[in-house]
This record gives sequence, structure tokens and C-alpha cells, in this order.
Amino acid sequence: MPVEARAMKDLRGFFSVAQVDAMIEGCDNLRDRVLIRLLWRTGMRISELVRPGKDRSPDLGLRVTDILWQENTLIIRHAKRSASKISCPNCGTTLGRKFKFCPICRQVVKAPSIQKLAHPVRRIDVDPGTLAMVREYLEKRTENSEFVINIGRQMAYLVVRQAAERIGITEVGDPLVSQRRHPHPHHLRHSLAVHSVRVTKGNYADLIRLQAQLGHASLSTTASYVQFSDEEKRKWYDELWEEK
Repeated sequence: MPVEARAMKDLRGFFSVAQVDAMIEGCDNLRDRVLIRLLWRTGMRISELVRPGKDRSPDLGLRVTDILWQENTLIIRHAKRSASKISCPNCGTTLGRKFKFCPICRQVVKAPSIQKLAHPVRRIDVDPGTLAMVREYLEKRTENSEFVINIGRQMAYLVVRQAAERIGITEVGDPLVSQRRHPHPHHLRHSLAVHSVRVTKGNYADLIRLQAQLGHASLSTTASYVQFSDEEKRKWYDELWEEK
């Protein structure tokens, strides 16, 4: 029986470096290769990359003007930190989400004023090789769009899933933990995080850098990726009992 998703992390919910490279190589067009490469090398969320749909904030999506070519940097609008300012309709006092009473004008607040704030912006690093691929794609494409990847989320999901299936990957993750294991873009974000932890051995300073790259609000969220390195933990345990 699958375990409740919130009760346990899926230690296998990622692609290996070789698998991602094979997925990129197997794509039959440059746009799809750029899509997968950007998700993999930057760890950005799919909503932070592709053209926003009608159900998403129009501020989201990576635009051509968001690329700082000389600095090897991208400007990303944070998909998960869209904030709202809630205030008292009588006096304008800022209130918490659960406030039912205004402490200033001492009135019961039945319908607070809600003002949506812009998505916060963060800068993330990207390697020169990925930027070179992006530049080649932008120079060759015939469409004129402000977005680097001018497709929606559903199409992007299909691109990643088909790229994985071409190399024989139809499911990702532990069947005891994950009920939905079809390959999807977020697996590429997990893959970057796991790769980083494996290379840096979970060093605290490097976890701080990974947190900034992924845009996690809490370091504990980033630190949870340390447990994804289950192969290293197994090796460590086996080495404890090796006969010298």
C-alpha cells in the first residue's frame, strides 16, 4: 500500500545525471532540449520557466529580457511566494490571514480588503554551456515571443514525459511512497538538488547556496534533500562492517 505522501519523502524521485543527458540527447528539436536543460541546470519550477496560462499570474515565465548574458544569470519570478496584503476595509490596518477583528478601529472584519502583491524576484546562476544552447535556440527560432519557452505547462509536462519514455523511463520514484510516478518537470528540479548534495556531501555552506538557487523559504526544506542520497548512506553502512 502506498504511504501517505506527507509522511515520507520519496528517496528515488529523481533522474541520474546520465539519464538527464540521455533525455536531452533524445529530443528531436532544440526547444525541447533547451527546456529540459534549463530545468535541470537551474532547478527552477516549471511555472517559473514557461509561458503562464490563464490560471497563473501573468508575471511568471522566463522572458528573453530576464537573461543577463554577461553575468551567466537569470532573473526569476518566484512562483510560490505570491503574497497578498490583507487589510481592514474601515481603517486600512494590515491584518493577518486569520484576523476577524481589527485591533485599531475595533470593528469585526467580515470582508477584508485583499491586495495581491507582485511575485518576488530572485537571481539564479546558470552555466555558460546552457546559455549557449539558449542563445542558439533564440537565434534559430522563427516565432517572435517575449518568453524563452513559449509553451504552456501541460505541453512542457508532455515534453519531459516523452523524453523520459524515449530512453525507457516510464515511472520515477518509490512505488511504496509515490502514487503518481510518471516523469514530470519537477523531477528535474529534484535531480539538481540531489546532484548538488552528492557532489558537496551535504556541506552546510553549500546547502545555503542550494537554498538560494531553488528559492526555498526554509533551509530545512533544502536540507531534506540530504536523505535523497540513499546510495551513499547504504555505502556508508556497508563500510562499517567491512572486514579489514
